[in-house]
Amino acid sequence: MATWFSGPGNDVHDALPDETTLYGGAGNDTSYGGAYNDTCLFTFNADGQDYISDSSGEYDTLNVGGVTNISGLEFHRATYYSSSNDSNDLVVQRVGDSAVSEFVYIDHYWSRTAPGAFLFQGGMLR
Repeated sequence: MATWFSGPGNDVHDALPDETTLYGGAGNDTSYGGAYNDTCLFTFNADGQDYISDSSGEYDTLNVGGVTNISGLEFHRATYYSSSNDSNDLVVQRVGDSAVSEFVYIDHYWSRTAPGAFLFQGGMLR
């Protein structure tokens, strides 16, 4: 298993040909998962606006910090925020963040090209 950790700034990560843990840290980061079950880490009140794209793997994991439980999060289709055609994309944000200052954007979450499922700290997101 490989791990990518970054410091402040807007970073881009590509998973290695193995199960990979991706953590961009502070800034607006982009993570591309690989062919295996990858883990993406995100912490509210610290990490900014992150984009995740992963087209394979049976169960990828989104490990979220900065909230005490899943009820502190809102889940929306990307079209909730704009008139784009991104109805298959998921946006995860904190409850009460009306400015949408921090979020995780998961590309193709509801399409058939997405991985089998994303897990949220032991509970399935879908």
